[in-house]
Formats: sequence, C-alpha cells, structure tokens
Amino acid sequence: MSETIKKPYHHSNLYQALLEAGVRLLEEKGVNGFSLREVAKRAGVSHAAPYRHFKNKSELLKALALYGFRKLTEGIQAVVEAAPEDPETQLVESAQAYVELVMVHPAIADLMFGDRSADMEFCDPEQAIAMNSFSGLANIIARGQQAGVFIEGETLELAITAWAQVHGFALLFRSSQKRERFGLETEPALKLQLRKSCEMLLTGIKRTE
Repeated sequence: MSETIKKPYHHSNLYQALLEAGVRLLEEKGVNGFSLREVAKRAGVSHAAPYRHFKNKSELLKALALYGFRKLTEGIQAVVEAAPEDPETQLVESAQAYVELVMVHPAIADLMFGDRSADMEFCDPEQAIAMNSFSGLANIIARGQQAGVFIEGETLELAITAWAQVHGFALLFRSSQKRERFGLETEPALKLQLRKSCEMLLTGIKRTE
C-alpha cells in the first residue's frame, strides 16, 4: 500500500509566506474566494500550517489589513526622509503613496478602509499600527504649521480633511473605467491630476500673508 505523503508545515518564515500568499489570493479571488486552505496551498505548506498563526480566516484577513497599514506607513516615512525640510512635498508625495496602495492592492485597501474594517477587533498594539499612517500625515501638517507654511488651526481637522480628499480621489479613480472616462488611463496622467488636486488642497491650508 502506498503511503500518502503529507507536506510538512515547516517553513523558513511561515508567517511571512502566509501573508504573501494571502495578498496574492485576496487580490485574485476577493474575500468570498479566500480560504486558509488555499493560502496554505499557495504558500507550499500543509493545510494545518496556517493555524499555527491564525485561528481562522478572519484572523488572517486582519493580518492582511495590518500589512497594508504598515506598507502605507513605510511609504509616508520614506517621503518624509526624502524631503525632510519640505512639508508641501511631503504632503503631496504622501498622497501619492496612498493612491498607489489603493491602485496596487485594492482588496487590501478594502480591508483597511471598507465596511469590513468595522468588524475587525484590533488590540491596542494593532490599533496603533492602524493609526500610524494617519499619525504620519498629521505630523507632516503639524511640522508645516510650525514652519509657518500651513495655516494655524486644529491639526487633526486639517489632517482629516487632507486624508478624506486623497481617499476620495483614490476610490474614485481606482476603477480603470473611471480613469479612462476622465482621460487618466496612463500613470503620468493620473499622477498629474493627483498633484493638481493636492495643490488645490494646499491653496486652502497654506498661509497667504
């Protein structure tokens, strides 16, 4: 009698492998076509291996949302480091990082900001991860205020306004049909329109004196 050969759960970095496989599956199949079994298959591990880190599908989806928040935070930090003395550039380039995340990983963005996000219960450290990207934006605006570049006022209110405008832009144009309808089907055209939108935002929060 031939023996059934089972895949071992061992992996050099099982958690990371599951996240990467989860990202690919989620983008291809969406939440309804997402399962731990399929993620394990794509990661090349046994069907039981994911349960070493995630007790169910919802836990892995939450981890993927946190993955998205980390990527966005890293993008904003990179922008700040690249232009440390220029809050205007930081604001515009942070907007670009946000839009790129939504364009490249729309299903991840849905987990982060869509209706399903309301059902995710984050512990305190996870909540901090989820808020880091917004805190990065608020810090950019605060530094701009301190430098006399942006208007005085409640930093939180200005940050929410900026976030909402960029979020709306990203959601509106993540559909290829919408981009084509407005003549923004190429990446340069989309980036130019985003920059113009950010400049209009800046005219509203920059000091005029």
